[in-house]
Amino acid sequence: MMRSIRGFCVEKILMSIYCLCMNGFLLTIVLLYYYSSSRNLDAQKIRNLPYIPEEFKGFSVFLLDVWFGSSVILHGSIWISFIGYYSFVCHFMKLILNEFASYSQMLIKRMEYRAILEVYHEITQVIIFADNVLSFSALANLISVMAGLFWAGYSLVFFTNEDYLSYLRYLAGVVHVLAFLLMLMLPATAANVAAKVAKGIVLTLPGSFPEEYKKLKMYVQKNFKHQDLEFTLWKIYTIDKSLLISEIGTVITYGILVGTLGSVQNSHDNNVASFNAGNNHNGTCTY
Repeated sequence: MMRSIRGFCVEKILMSIYCLCMNGFLLTIVLLYYYSSSRNLDAQKIRNLPYIPEEFKGFSVFLLDVWFGSSVILHGSIWISFIGYYSFVCHFMKLILNEFASYSQMLIKRMEYRAILEVYHEITQVIIFADNVLSFSALANLISVMAGLFWAGYSLVFFTNEDYLSYLRYLAGVVHVLAFLLMLMLPATAANVAAKVAKGIVLTLPGSFPEEYKKLKMYVQKNFKHQDLEFTLWKIYTIDKSLLISEIGTVITYGILVGTLGSVQNSHDNNVASFNAGNNHNGTCTY
């Protein structure tokens, strides 16, 4: 009992640290934008637009500031709320499964296989219900986080030539979004590993009770052998370490591809501009 109380207190502390750190990152990103040259350049572009009346340009700049701050805070708040909830659900399920694996060995020695099956049945119902409710939202948030990671990483490489505050803003964005990705994937991966261990204990349970072997074998095969006990992404992908590595690899691959295409396009535009300038200088026709 004291162990459970201490564990609950530790989890509450971890949740508080998580909320403080993630909200601190959000505030840092917004403030870095307002104090960087990026904000001044965006405001200058609005003031140079000919189709906005002069009396509305100041208000348009204000709307730009409000839009940036509200969009960052809105997206960040959604990620903080759901990903934090999802990661701690997975973390708690991992702890429960580890406790089950530990205590099941003691129950086997006491010949109490019915208690093992009852507890495991309750655990499976909770995990299946949690995955049914959260799997689609997990996929939607994962796609959103990967898009944010791609944009933040691309901006860090190609759009940080203004000042160091812009560099810090994009760097903070990369760290922030990468933390969300890890918070979404790692606890679910650990919970799935613990679920496989627990399922293995139940599947091998008939061998520990030879006198009840046939009855236990039929019961386990009927109820648990073909049961998928795992956290998934909308029942499409099982969350594991290989999926995390493939996601990061996909973001890097598409980042290199888009960056290469952008460099080729800029080189082509520069060559065309140089060619036209040379023709105009020599008095030749360019069409």
